[in-house]
Amino acid sequence: MKDRAPFLPFFLHYQGCPHQCIFCNQEILNGSQEPLTPYKVHDFLRKWSAENAEAFRGGYYGASFTLLPSSVQHSFLEVLSEFPVKGLYISTRPEGVSEKICQHLQKYGLQRVELGVQSLDRGVLARCQRRYTPFDVQKSLHILSEMNIERSAHIMVGLPGQTEESILRDVNILISWGITHIRIHPVLVLKNTELENMYKRGDYIPWTLERSAQLCVRILKKCQENEVKVLRLGVQPSCSLEKEGNIVAGPYHPSFGEICYSYYYRQEIENYLKTHCGERVRARFP
Repeated sequence: MKDRAPFLPFFLHYQGCPHQCIFCNQEILNGSQEPLTPYKVHDFLRKWSAENAEAFRGGYYGASFTLLPSSVQHSFLEVLSEFPVKGLYISTRPEGVSEKICQHLQKYGLQRVELGVQSLDRGVLARCQRRYTPFDVQKSLHILSEMNIERSAHIMVGLPGQTEESILRDVNILISWGITHIRIHPVLVLKNTELENMYKRGDYIPWTLERSAQLCVRILKKCQENEVKVLRLGVQPSCSLEKEGNIVAGPYHPSFGEICYSYYYRQEIENYLKTHCGERVRARFP
């Protein structure tokens, strides 16, 4: 049964990340240049709890939480523990998971870990300066599975060197490795990133909206068949993201997920009608 407790995500903006990847600009994606602090989290939750008596699910995203100094992790975790938190959700890099780390976080109600996988293609990972290997992803997913922790993979569509075939292969492998959830983002060329430099030099050509959406439909079908929950299709719209000049190029649409699901259900309906009604179908509308 789906947990209906409110979900309150907090974005840490690069904290814990060992370097900046070629496509990433957290200030644009999350709309703030000020680093999040435990005090700010506490202040928000104090005000929120004054108006909401129910328990909530808390998440730390936009960073590699498990790679933060242990003292910083402790401060953020202790803040949540002062309030009626029902589950802890975090994002981190594939090399940031160990049994010891998970055991510690389970004391604070760890429910799900989202790994910033992006790709399993070694060439793509190298070009994007990700600096981990597919084995790191497999190892982390195995640990999380053994500890009965939900496993989400964040992947991207349209990275330098990717093809439809390589992305679908990645998805099949991730499913075989036991992911329970997935988040899919088309690659956008954001201002003040290395990808912007590559685009302006002619070293990178963004995917079109149509190409990105059609591939995401194929991924969606694969996930539906294997009971993997799709958490999101597309980048979360925000005033910062949509500010003129922040998106240099790429397949951005505020309703990207709706476009994908429209394609998906159209194909499902067409296939059903062809199977059960033949090639010619007559429809009447009042």
